[in-house]
Amino acid sequence: TMAEDGPGCELSSEVVCGLGPPYNEQAPPWLTLPNMQSRRADVAVVSAQANSADNVPGSSIMYAIGGREGAVAHRSVERLRVAESQLRGETWSSTAVAPMQEARTGHVALCMSNSGNPRGNGWLLAAGGNEGGGSASKRSAEFLALSEHGGCEPRNEAWQALPQMTRSRIYACSAFLHGKWFVIGGEGDRATTPFTVEAFDVWANVWIRFGHLNFPRFQASAVTHRGRILVVGGNAPPEWRDPRQPGWE
Repeated sequence: TMAEDGPGCELSSEVVCGLGPPYNEQAPPWLTLPNMQSRRADVAVVSAQANSADNVPGSSIMYAIGGREGAVAHRSVERLRVAESQLRGETWSSTAVAPMQEARTGHVALCMSNSGNPRGNGWLLAAGGNEGGGSASKRSAEFLALSEHGGCEPRNEAWQALPQMTRSRIYACSAFLHGKWFVIGGEGDRATTPFTVEAFDVWANVWIRFGHLNFPRFQASAVTHRGRILVVGGNAPPEWRDPRQPGWE
């Protein structure tokens, strides 16, 4: 969040634990996490589930990717192992993960498990955004390989470029379903961008156009549920689509 530009960018973070269905007021409260190393507004945050190859089986790892402080966008990525932060006082690390090739703020990001990747390991992905200060929106995308066998720790490698999106986008939203990373709406260098959807086909290594929304939207949120993509917010009513069927509803 950002109370004011620049110094107002927050370092703080928190997480809710044990919030299972159905929700009730007696559910465990939000837990305060350690402060990040850098102030980050318009940051992309993703999480991954650790497996037995990581230090704490079944724990979560959070990645804070890019963002900005004032008009300056970050290339850096911070990692927090949630269980270790609670049990051992571990803090966010900006040295455990390589920086992105490009500075990004207002971008989309995804942590993709190895089960969705034909190369056999998970990926961190980032696409779009800009470099802050009113700079042009980006078409570029990149990924960082994670550990094999379902692990979610980064390998000791650099980020690598992916094919560019068909349009430049900032403040889009995204979701992963059926082997495709869907990037939805946002603003860009064309007036029609808030209506558009494209998807990165992990198996074919190519971006494909994926029709038009019923409503233009940016700064929306997207989730998947029972084989559908649901998009909410972004100054428009909710809508959903089964990617195997034509059209948004």
